[in-house]
Amino acid sequence: MIAKVKIEGVEQMAIVGDWFNDEKGLERLKTALSDVLEVCITREESKNQVQADSLFYVLRLIEALEERSK
Repeated sequence: MIAKVKIEGVEQMAIVGDWFNDEKGLERLKTALSDVLEVCITREESKNQVQADSLFYVLRLIEALEERSK
């Protein structure tokens, strides 16, 4: 679900959901995103069908999850 939240006093859009509300869920999400990204860039048929913007956003989500886990 997408919701408006305040982050450091600034209202922003955020992806929220019960299925990744703890550290284990966040790790599963990060692993799933990494798996999808790997498939998209290693399979020839995927390379030709995936938009560059999509890869960019998946990579940014993975980076955000890595920052969160520090």
